[in-house]
Amino acid sequence: MSWWRGSIVPVQHHAALTALALWMLMQIRRDCRLPPAAEAELAAELGVEKLPAISVANLRELLVAVMPLPRLTPQQARDLVIRQLNQRVRSTRSRLRREQREDAEAEAVEGS
Repeated sequence: MSWWRGSIVPVQHHAALTALALWMLMQIRRDCRLPPAAEAELAAELGVEKLPAISVANLRELLVAVMPLPRLTPQQARDLVIRQLNQRVRSTRSRLRREQREDAEAEAVEGS
């Protein structure tokens, strides 16, 4: 049996990544905040009561701007998918062999 099955580790990992994303969003909101007078002036100029807060979609656009992803050719994309599939097959095969060994060891312990 894999060590993570039935474990809280994947949940903690997801929670940590979510917390980091929210922290980053709040940092950007804080750093991009206008002084209250300037914010009120801009809101009046735009004809709205309150300016909208930066959204997750805005954050994504900022990340794409500062960390652009390379554009892949169709052949490069196929090669990437094939490489990832091969890695997944090797990983699955290794996990299954390990689980079979663990099951055999557990049966040997129970049988003795």
